[in-house]
Formats: sequence, C-alpha cells, structure tokens
Amino acid sequence: MRIARLAALASETADPDTFTGQARMTRMPGLSDAPEVKAFRVEFEPAARTHWHTHSGPQVLAILSGRCRLQRAGEPVQEIDAGDVACIAAGERHWHGAAADGPMTHLAVNVESTTTWLEAVTDAEYAGEKPMVLLSGGNPQIAKGDGDAPVQAYIAAMPGWKRNVGRRLDDLVVHSVPDVRKAVRWHSPWYGVEDQGWFLSYHVHTRYVRVTFLQGRLLRPVPPGSGKGKDKDKRWFDVHEGELDEEQMASWIQQAAALPGWRGF
Repeated sequence: MRIARLAALASETADPDTFTGQARMTRMPGLSDAPEVKAFRVEFEPAARTHWHTHSGPQVLAILSGRCRLQRAGEPVQEIDAGDVACIAAGERHWHGAAADGPMTHLAVNVESTTTWLEAVTDAEYAGEKPMVLLSGGNPQIAKGDGDAPVQAYIAAMPGWKRNVGRRLDDLVVHSVPDVRKAVRWHSPWYGVEDQGWFLSYHVHTRYVRVTFLQGRLLRPVPPGSGKGKDKDKRWFDVHEGELDEEQMASWIQQAAALPGWRGF
C-alpha cells in the first residue's frame, strides 16, 4: 500500500500553452511501481479547461468536487458531478474543465499514456454551440445580416491564417472609411457608403482570400483579377498567406470608397 498525502505534495500552475483559464496541477508520483501509471490532481477555476488533446492509452477522470464539463470530438458537451467517473479511450480527441459557475477538481489517472496537445477549446465550443459550417473552399456559412455583428461572426469563423487577413481587412476599411456600412450577403462581408452603394467584398477560397472591388476597373493601379459579362467593372486581388500589402490595400479602399458603388441590395 502506498499513500500520497496532498499536504506533502507541491502543486504548480497549469501550462497556459495547454490550458485556458486558471488551473493548478499536483503530480502524484510513486503510487505504482509501474512507470506507465501516472496520477494528477488538477484544480480548475470556473470555466477553466484543457486544450483539445488525445492520450496514447486510456485515462480515468474521477471528479472530486464541483461540476466537470467535458467533450469527445463530434459529440455534445456533457457535465458530470463530484463522485462521477469518466473513462477516455486511447486516441479519443477530447477536453475537460470546470463549469462556468464554480471550480472543479478531478483526479486524472493515465495508463501507458503520453499526451498529444492540440488547439485551444474556443468559447463557443466550451459553451456547446454548434460548430460553424464551412462551405466550399473553407468559406464560412453566415446568414445574411446588416451591421458589424454578422461581419465579425464571419471573420471569427474564417479558418487558419485567413482569419488574420479578415481582421486586417476590416481594420483597414474602418480606418480608411470611418462611416462605413457593413453587411453579410451570400456568405461574404460587404462594405459600403451610405447613399453611394457597396464598394468592397471578400470571400474565402482554399488557398487565398479574394478581395473584390465593385468598381475596380477605375482604381489605380487596377487590381489584376477581372470580371466578365455583367461583372466587367469588378476587379479583385487574391491575398495568399503572408502576402497582404496593407499600404496598397488601403489605397485601393480609399479610392473605391470615393466612387459610386453598387446598389444591388
């Protein structure tokens, strides 16, 4: 028989690279002669949680106090209470943490297991919201709406590096056109000027973000992408990873905002 007395063990702050929020971990070494059996006591502050991760072997979580929120990838978020136990199979992508209304402590026992840490659990994932649907090319599916809120929802759903491009484009437009109008139509953000129409839109594609100027043929220099038929006035520029020329983009935005825009909606 071996006993680990909590008062004799040192705790440490959980690694912020693998946890969101405040948590403390107490390692419990030497409970077994088998080195592949490891135990950890983890104390989570309200809403704190691990990142997504997997284990190469099984893990048992015993909830000591509070309420635990946990989720296996592809399934709804669940809650379990003090006294409950969860067993996570090897290779299952999952996360666990405290409920928002109070702290939680669990004992984690890993058997023949190493941990592979993945991305952080977003606030939406923690809250159990349905994941954003991405259309062809990774473009977010956002319902039409007017104002800043739907545009920010679109930007937040842009995948990977494209999200930063969306943020910078939005910042450049707002800085260049302080009274800009915003909307989402056809799963894309639109920017316009009151009583002038819409001058710019962008859309996510697999390898780039396409920025379209509705009167682009009048810009100088003319953006390289060209429309056909009814879209003969459109011009666009495809922004690839690491290739956003902010100075040129700001110049195009300022020029476009000063021109009569498109009044299609």
